[in-house]
Amino acid sequence: LCSVPPDCSIYPKHDVVPGVKNNFICFVTNFYPPHIKLRWMRNGVFVTEGVYISQFSINSDGTFNIFSTLTTAPDKGDRFSCMVEHQALDSAHSITWDESMEPPRLKPSVTPTVVFAVGITVGILGLATGIFFVIKG
Repeated sequence: LCSVPPDCSIYPKHDVVPGVKNNFICFVTNFYPPHIKLRWMRNGVFVTEGVYISQFSINSDGTFNIFSTLTTAPDKGDRFSCMVEHQALDSAHSITWDESMEPPRLKPSVTPTVVFAVGITVGILGLATGIFFVIKG
């Protein structure tokens, strides 16, 4: 292997809630050689506080993986970027996460409530029918 560029992804560990601490993960995979530099940015400004960088792990094909986390409480509208520098890249590669990347939250469904209400109704009717036949019988 001469030089293999990394694949990069960025995502939050949990659903993002403004003001609530979360871990943003920068996952960098399938690169060679293992010399690589990862840096975090918040709204275009480099940050070092709350940053963790893992050890390398090696894949069966001889390429490497590494990840970094940024632990922070995001504000509404924040953009987080992981900047990756590696010799197989022509220039630093930046991948960005913002709230538009969050999957839409589903509104609570009425289905459980309807099923519960029908179940209670059937139960009460069954009990009443049973009592009727016991008294009549």
